[in-house]
Amino acid sequence: MLDLITLENLPNTFLGKITNSIRYFNGYSTQPFFISFIIINRCNLNCNFCYQKNYPKTKQIELDIRDLEKIHKNINYFFKPNIHIFGGEPMLHSRFLDIVNFFEMNNYRLYMTTNGTKIDEFMDSLKQFKEINISLNSDNWEEVVEIAGKLKKQSKVRINLTYTLHSIDKINKIIKKFKNTKIDSIILLHLMFNKENEIELDYKMLSHINNSRIRFFPHIRKSDIKDYYTNLNFPKQEKCLRPWFACVLLPDCNIIPCEQPNPHVVGNLKKQKLSEIWNGKEFREFRGNIQKNGIGESCFRCCHRQYY
Repeated sequence: MLDLITLENLPNTFLGKITNSIRYFNGYSTQPFFISFIIINRCNLNCNFCYQKNYPKTKQIELDIRDLEKIHKNINYFFKPNIHIFGGEPMLHSRFLDIVNFFEMNNYRLYMTTNGTKIDEFMDSLKQFKEINISLNSDNWEEVVEIAGKLKKQSKVRINLTYTLHSIDKINKIIKKFKNTKIDSIILLHLMFNKENEIELDYKMLSHINNSRIRFFPHIRKSDIKDYYTNLNFPKQEKCLRPWFACVLLPDCNIIPCEQPNPHVVGNLKKQKLSEIWNGKEFREFRGNIQKNGIGESCFRCCHRQYY
């Protein structure tokens, strides 16, 4: 089965170009490959590179554990979607273990993205995850290496490292140390920004990275990295394939197609089955608008959009 990062990079690969034919199904799609469960919208860090810092400050809420049985019944489809547990910081949820145990008991394939600060507290209960992605802030490298060594016995471990002007020197050091760790791979995340930002980075440094265990997200060809950060016309196409194979569940059980600011709600899993939402009028109109008019302004450098 495709791992999470490979699936997320699908639109930017040759296979993604073949998959584009699904766009012409009048807004319909087969079923989601995975659902991102944002189980809490609170975090215990305030990283300046995190895209969530630009989201509107709303009331801090978490997924109600009493809704899980209803959600489980409503997401049964042709096959079970992969579940990506996310936040905020998911392990701040007051019933985090109960959520994980529920999905494990019902045989879901689980992934998680975390900042790693609470992993030691839950270490014995994380074996259910197929893959754990730890978002590194570049200052806690030694701590994360130790955590990865412990997790390696039970889950695949990836490090998410955002490439910013302030992290360049530390990234160079981390790459040199990386080969002697238990970490499966490092995902270098290109910075997300809009057309009003001015980004200055060492592009030559990126082009010299040649390690099969170090992957870029989104998948931008090395020859196009400079254009990604400096050319407002790159790429010429304005496509996004993600709403055709994924969706997001918010803590109040609302379903949105993606994690845009001020997202468009297409349904609620407490009230509707996923099959009704997935190919319902609201979701089909969302996909149709992308097909007809292209992506929105806030999608300019989204990591989930299509660049090729």
